[in-house]
Amino acid sequence: MTEPLYDAYLTGQLLSGTEPADAARRLARLFKRPPETMRGLLTGKPQLLKRGLTRAAALKYREALRSAGVAVAFRPQQEKPAPASAAETATAPLTLAAAQTPLLRPEERRAQPEREVDVAGLTLAPLTPLPPSPSEPAPLSPWITSLSPQPAAMC
Repeated sequence: MTEPLYDAYLTGQLLSGTEPADAARRLARLFKRPPETMRGLLTGKPQLLKRGLTRAAALKYREALRSAGVAVAFRPQQEKPAPASAAETATAPLTLAAAQTPLLRPEERRAQPEREVDVAGLTLAPLTPLPPSPSEPAPLSPWITSLSPQPAAMC
């Protein structure tokens, strides 16, 4: 059996006696970020801080965050089902969807914004006749500069 893992959440709440500016400054020091960024974590809403912590790491996080003056909560990670083995996958029949079959549900699709393109300043060039088709090129003559004349054969 594997060791359980935990996700750490900042609750957004300050511990009693902690000022928001002090907490933001301490968090900034801990995470090496600007205090302005850390103030955004102190909104009163829970925010995910770190996933997959071991128990020992979770305890370290808890102590560090409590010393910064902020409340932290931990939730055990839900175990994910093991992926199907290759043998199980091989027995399941696979089929292809018909052409033009929508693969996404309507709520999964992202709406494409309509765009207005200003074509008022564009003009078309006047039509010109097509150039005549090129005639077949003349065949190339062989390269014979390296050949020397041969004496005629005697009969």
